[in-house]
Amino acid sequence: ITGQDIPHQFPVDYYPVIGNDLRACIAYYRERDPEMAAYGSVEQILAQAVAVKEEIYQELTSQGLEAFEGIRELVETAKARGLGVAIASSGRPEKIQHNLRSSGQDDLVPDELTVSAAYVKAGKPAPDVYLEALRRLSCSDASRVMVVEDAVHGIHAAKGAGCFAVGIPNTLPRDRLEPHADLVVDNAHELVQILLKQA
Repeated sequence: ITGQDIPHQFPVDYYPVIGNDLRACIAYYRERDPEMAAYGSVEQILAQAVAVKEEIYQELTSQGLEAFEGIRELVETAKARGLGVAIASSGRPEKIQHNLRSSGQDDLVPDELTVSAAYVKAGKPAPDVYLEALRRLSCSDASRVMVVEDAVHGIHAAKGAGCFAVGIPNTLPRDRLEPHADLVVDNAHELVQILLKQA
């Protein structure tokens, strides 16, 4: 991503960092590949990577994004049943808002219930982003909270916060999520059916 020819195998080399913020990704790879030290410190590589990544991302998403299947229905069903809904993401605040607008989902969750890893001390897999979301929801019992995640680090963060973690194989295959999640479903429609069956 920095324009350097660093040997890698995709997607295998990507699996360990899915769900991490960019700083954590760079630190992970730099620690495992001594040759990366030649490109500078984590902060130096991060600054270069952010600029390149942002340019590429804006280009790739200029025609809009497609939301994960069933997400709108899930959020609307949860809210109709009086449940609180928040977003807790490793992404920067600007990226989160861009994604929500580009996918037509920016009306689902208010800004004050949208938590970025930029707002907390540590990103996923640390539980901080979910703990902040719980605080904003005024939720004192994390065991009553269901988190929907598509990354192993996100699942670990959710469980670290005491929540019930549901994996959806959007980014990773089911077999990568199953050892970590409390439940894995194929899509959000399945979670809607679970909610509708609750008394």
